[in-house]
Amino acid sequence: MTRFAASMLQEYLAPAAQAEDLIARLKEVKLSDGVYAGDLTDEGAKELLRFRRSGNEGPEISGAKGSAKFWLKDGLLSKYEIKLRGKMSFNGNDSDVDRTTTVEIKDVGTTKVSAPEEAKKKAE
Repeated sequence: MTRFAASMLQEYLAPAAQAEDLIARLKEVKLSDGVYAGDLTDEGAKELLRFRRSGNEGPEISGAKGSAKFWLKDGLLSKYEIKLRGKMSFNGNDSDVDRTTTVEIKDVGTTKVSAPEEAKKKAE
């Protein structure tokens, strides 16, 4: 379990970086009803279904398909969704995968920073 968690952390991408990575894996992007969407390339879907994206380790993937959608609010990314499906074979065990991941980005631009009084005095 520790090895799996460590692998997950190594592969983690912040939402903005993950969205950028997804867009690079799309065949094309279309705008419809205020939502940007597109289908993933077969290779892009296959890579996203793997546990490990780098190297050849991990399960064998077949029939990989996927899509992504992006929502903007006031010109900023507010939400994206990834749909993936395919067949995964690992150690001789086959399983169908049908996974949807939705990421919502909230409170952008609302962070406030307050400096301690000592720091304020030194800055004056």
